[in-house]
Amino acid sequence: EEDQVPIGATKATVGIEVGYVIPIGSMFALDLGGQMLSGEAKIDHQNSGTIGPDDSAGNVSMTMDDHYTFYIAPTIALSDTSSIYIKAGVTQASTSTTGDVQPIPNLHGEMWAIGTRTVLETGVFIRSEAGYTEYNGISAHGTTADASPKTGTQQTTTSYSAEPTTAYGQISLGFRF
Repeated sequence: EEDQVPIGATKATVGIEVGYVIPIGSMFALDLGGQMLSGEAKIDHQNSGTIGPDDSAGNVSMTMDDHYTFYIAPTIALSDTSSIYIKAGVTQASTSTTGDVQPIPNLHGEMWAIGTRTVLETGVFIRSEAGYTEYNGISAHGTTADASPKTGTQQTTTSYSAEPTTAYGQISLGFRF
């Protein structure tokens, strides 16, 4: 039996971002930076069948947290105070697993986004951005030993695979030094 776990949730996160803008002429700039977001996403699967003396052996949980992104964003000035940009970057998220499965490595992926930035006279800026991240595929299989005729313990058939993709929208405030 194969279970599919639908994922889709909205969650507020908190993070920090540091960047540097390199002017290229009067209308273009190149923004280089890094971002860390702390927001946990969790996938849970509860075993629905009997697999031996411990029916919870098939329960699995995978968590991803601490998303780090490094990016480059070519920017076009629309006016003295407003600009639009496209962003491309590489990202990593920490992972952990619980249950009767092998641990999985951290997620790595590519991020793409588009956004606008408006700078106020005080140096404060408001930025809106929409984007998505495609992570590498992951999979894990159960770790319980083969069935034993003496104890009746069955081999775990727990396994899962995923190709995580996150889509996001963000509005952020910052300060230009």
